[in-house]
Amino acid sequence: MAPLKTASFFLYWIKFTCYKEFKAVCNLRFKLTTLFKTLVDLQMMVQGIEEDLGLSDLGNIEKRVLLSIIEFYDQNGVASTAEILAHP
Repeated sequence: MAPLKTASFFLYWIKFTCYKEFKAVCNLRFKLTTLFKTLVDLQMMVQGIEEDLGLSDLGNIEKRVLLSIIEFYDQNGVASTAEILAHP
């Protein structure tokens, strides 16, 4: 191959490769932005539900304990202290 054609092909290959990488980064950024937007929307929805139920004044630990009690009671009809303490 002539040097000019080789250099031309090499520059084309670099541009094409960089464009593909740039496009991949843009797609990843878009996906991450979309995921974070969804996370924010879900958190706002949960916060609204907690306010509606009167749970917004509870701390994180109290909410987790209450949700554990509800989960165990729903499954077994009873929630023991040992189950609640073992719940993640």
